[in-house]
Amino acid sequence: MVKKYKLFSVVALFAMTFLLVACQSKSSEQTTEKPTEQTSEQTTVDKDESTAGSVKEVLAKLQDAKDDLKSVLVSHQITTTIDDNDLLLGINGEFIFENQKTVKADVTLDTLSDEITKTEQYVYDASESNPLYSEITEDGDTKTSYSSNNIDSVVMPNYFVIANQIVSLEKDLQLIETQSTYELTLKNQDISLSNQFKEQHHIKLNGITEKDLEKDLFIVIDKETNFIQDFNLLMTYDGAKGVQEFDINISYSDWNTIDESLISLP
Repeated sequence: MVKKYKLFSVVALFAMTFLLVACQSKSSEQTTEKPTEQTSEQTTVDKDESTAGSVKEVLAKLQDAKDDLKSVLVSHQITTTIDDNDLLLGINGEFIFENQKTVKADVTLDTLSDEITKTEQYVYDASESNPLYSEITEDGDTKTSYSSNNIDSVVMPNYFVIANQIVSLEKDLQLIETQSTYELTLKNQDISLSNQFKEQHHIKLNGITEKDLEKDLFIVIDKETNFIQDFNLLMTYDGAKGVQEFDINISYSDWNTIDESLISLP
């Protein structure tokens, strides 16, 4: 009888110990899981706050880097569609800068439509008394001239104007960061881009307003230099007043590697 009582006591003690350990383990798991949820939520909040602040930081870098830009290769393509009529403008050239001013440039403009086929060649050297040389060919006829005009009044867009316009859009942009670039896109449609960029990109609305347009803006900034790499703006309208589309694509490359000695007036 004593042996049975002792055996029963040992079994009961073992069962109670097992139950106590199991309860403690479950309690420990619940305690561990709860802080994990809190940590995850906090990380998300921190990430959102960081992203919101990053647009301002990226644009500040873009602004600060402007003084560092001494030369650039530009490719600028504009396609304007009004109903069935297309106008294509291509701008390709090399620019040399000092203190954010163009001091040398070699640029070609090609204009193509159903009515126009024109090529304009411009060479600019600010150190010359008549710094702007132009060679314009239209319908097989070529005219050349020298003038006192500034290249920036003839050839657009200007890099520094575009950079300033991008910075002014801070509150309307959102950021995607890749390994080598910062990518900026529009947060909403409630912004007047046609007025903002019309002068630099030859935008002219015909019988419609800004509110009629669907807009898509994509800007790429190089991380290493903080210079603009790509600028893509698409604005479209397709409705009772016809079809209008403005497709603007700019590519910047070869930053600070252009040999200015190769640019001189003919």
